Amino acid sequence: MLGSRTVFCVGLMPARAHEGSLLQRGVIMMSRNKGKALAIGIVLSLVVLLLLPVSVGAELPGYSAGWRDFSLNPVLGLGAAGSWNESATGAASVILDGSAYKMWVTGFKADGTSQIGYATSTNGKAWTPFAGNPLTTIGPGTVGSWNELGVGSPSVIKDGSLYRMWYTGYANVGGVLVPRIGYASSADGTTWTPAPGNPIIGQGAGGSFTESGVLSSAVILDSGAFKMWFTGRSAA
Repeated sequence: MLGSRTVFCVGLMPARAHEGSLLQRGVIMMSRNKGKALAIGIVLSLVVLLLLPVSVGAELPGYSAGWRDFSLNPVLGLGAAGSWNESATGAASVILDGSAYKMWVTGFKADGTSQIGYATSTNGKAWTPFAGNPLTTIGPGTVGSWNELGVGSPSVIKDGSLYRMWYTGYANVGGVLVPRIGYASSADGTTWTPAPGNPIIGQGAGGSFTESGVLSSAVILDSGAFKMWFTGRSAA
């Protein structure tokens, strides 16, 4: 069920969420007024399997060649053994809030469980992880919940004084890993309140491009309307 609130997120999706499936892109446009939502599923492209990201890097604009890698990449690496991001770090969402860059990033444990962490920077290159990582108020949820196996691919914008996040949650549905999209809000960017109606976007009908789940949303606020692009999983 679609909610009336949405935000911005960009990032690579965890590889485990789409192994052996076809992925397609869709778009959703949502009005901020009175919770009315117009949902339009538009197939934009087919993509192939992505490798699990192992770290987060920065890119700086180049010249005629376009973009070039930052020489000190990665800007965020792996955590210590046993930590929430001991195996991989990726699928990040970054905003410029005043003079500070703020990043929400996906981390993976050795058992494959994913969680979301937070870091700040003054220049977008040197980052300081939040001492309270991971942000457990977002998930994973309890056994049987829509995000019981992990959360990731955050998409964050600041709307006035409120931070808004769209993110992917993973659950075991009939022995199959199913990703769905949820929403949360925060006053400070670190303590989040998930929407009580999560997930806000779930699986589509059989035969649709989202029949096996949805993930990796990216949302912008454009002239009073929230607009979302997301990935859909079809059956293998």
